[in-house]
Amino acid sequence: MFVALGDEILRWPAGAKDLVHQAKLPLKITTLGAIGADYLIAFADGGAAYLVAIAKPDTVTDLEETLGRTSASMSASTGLIAVLDRGAIDVLDPLIKPARWHLASGATYADVQISNDGRRILAKTGSTLLVWDLVLSANAAETGVWLDKMTNAVTGSGAKSLGWR
Repeated sequence: MFVALGDEILRWPAGAKDLVHQAKLPLKITTLGAIGADYLIAFADGGAAYLVAIAKPDTVTDLEETLGRTSASMSASTGLIAVLDRGAIDVLDPLIKPARWHLASGATYADVQISNDGRRILAKTGSTLLVWDLVLSANAAETGVWLDKMTNAVTGSGAKSLGWR
């Protein structure tokens, strides 16, 4: 279990009587959530967002995204974030860089939400409810098949490598 207290994230280990330091952020934490079993995401004053590694105390990555004045919704399972930004809908993945993909624009969208499993995004435009199905790869092999169908990109040997044909 994790708790935010001011600018610090504390961990409460099972069976322990005291809280243990996990990480310190540069700003006061307003919201704290989990992304799977490996990471926490912390939103701080002004809408700043940080990724915190659970296995490595004091490992904090500034996501370089400011979500303070936008409407955002996060998937509890995947950590994907759907963002309404100046009327357009973007999808953020805090676990990889570049982390922002453009999903939709050209209409006046409102009330953007992402499903808990990260596979659907919905938004309203006027009195109409719109739903997008996101095709998410479950593993590297599926990602390779998707790349073959959709782009001229090819996967390389590293975890974050990408090349072009």
